[in-house]
Amino acid sequence: MCEPDKFKQNGYHGVPSLIVEILSSNRKDDLETKFKLYERIGVGEYWIIDPSNNIINQYVLVNDRYNLVEVYNHLLQEEFEELDDEEQAEHKTFITPNLFKELDISLGDIFKDTLY
Repeated sequence: MCEPDKFKQNGYHGVPSLIVEILSSNRKDDLETKFKLYERIGVGEYWIIDPSNNIINQYVLVNDRYNLVEVYNHLLQEEFEELDDEEQAEHKTFITPNLFKELDISLGDIFKDTLY
């Protein structure tokens, strides 16, 4: 557990290193209000998952500002097969937290329920 001294009886009292957010019906709150709040308090990394489009935006805090470092697009098998060889080779199927380089997470696992 990271920073065990920041866990109190009533919850965590610190700034998370990573927040993963799934877009809600109130997209403006997720994309503006929470984005600015997390940036201001210094959350090191912020992922915004858009399940309706199978997209993840990965932001990393640099000099107190979020930089979009990668946009991941999970493709269905038939969409992937429509790509040419070069596009298939470049297409990313795993996301890696900037803060945890040894951890690779499959986009297929994240968007598991969207495949049919």
